Amino acid sequence: MALFEENRHASAMSPRARLISFLLFLLLVLAVHSVAQGQVAVPPIPPSSPQVDIPGTTTPDATFAPENPGAMQFGAPSRFGLGQIRASVEQEVAPGDTQTTDVDGYYSGLRYVSDAFTLGGEIVNLEHSDDNSAYRADALNAAVSFPAGKAIAFGVGLDTATIDYGGVEDKLRATLLGLALNFDERLFIGLALGQERLSRNQFAQDFDSDRQITKLGVGFRLGRGSNIIHLEYYTVSRDPFEDNNGFEFDQRDASHIVIEANWGGWMASGHYSDFEIDALTGSTLVVELGWVPPKKGLAFLGHVENTSAEAGGLSTDVTALALSIGYQF
Repeated sequence: MALFEENRHASAMSPRARLISFLLFLLLVLAVHSVAQGQVAVPPIPPSSPQVDIPGTTTPDATFAPENPGAMQFGAPSRFGLGQIRASVEQEVAPGDTQTTDVDGYYSGLRYVSDAFTLGGEIVNLEHSDDNSAYRADALNAAVSFPAGKAIAFGVGLDTATIDYGGVEDKLRATLLGLALNFDERLFIGLALGQERLSRNQFAQDFDSDRQITKLGVGFRLGRGSNIIHLEYYTVSRDPFEDNNGFEFDQRDASHIVIEANWGGWMASGHYSDFEIDALTGSTLVVELGWVPPKKGLAFLGHVENTSAEAGGLSTDVTALALSIGYQF
């Protein structure tokens, strides 16, 4: 984002520009704590799981419509649900000077899985407001997938959002084409390609920018019935956006490792990721525990995340909690 360009000229920034730069970085690190949780090769075992992403890049997510729309066809059973998010960001704005910001949100969604097709959709809202900043994000994500025999599925996804953060408004629209391969319901390979469009209104300096997205993953699902283990490794790459001055920003590369298990309805999940976004580097650990029936019934899920990130010698720690309730059918 223009954030990193502003950081290079910090000494010449006005107080308003400094405020916007700080807010953008704050939202950036908040988002990074849960980058791309929806798996690429096969959907996750939890019926829903929150994902917060930053203004000017991708939209917030709740995994009812997963990262790879093609893989959604292998995401039975059907489900609907909702949840609430609470997050705290501790950012070092100067050496020895730390500020804390709280963010609240909610999400809800539905996924219907059949032998002929699968539909998924979700809404996500996030916001915070204090004496120094204001932020609101409203997202609507949807996807549809179709089988081509028992071993192949393909899909199309559309993510949209309107995000306002203190006088700067971003409108986002991402389209994805996804392909998933299923080998005996044990080995899964997923590929998703797409384009993301950013339309930014920033103090009467409007611009539009497009970039390419590539997602590739391989996953294993071991066991049958009520005892299942899911292992996956996947990568997500996003080309940079470009502003009116030709400045490129927000190039993203991330790698992810996922381990999930369900024993007779009791579920445990771990997700570790390393990421690099321009000058920002860090890692995230996600742990989820709950009751998720293998086929039908009520599901309850607790979600805890912690991220450590650093940019320009300044560190940020993010802690996020979420509670979900869902019904699988």
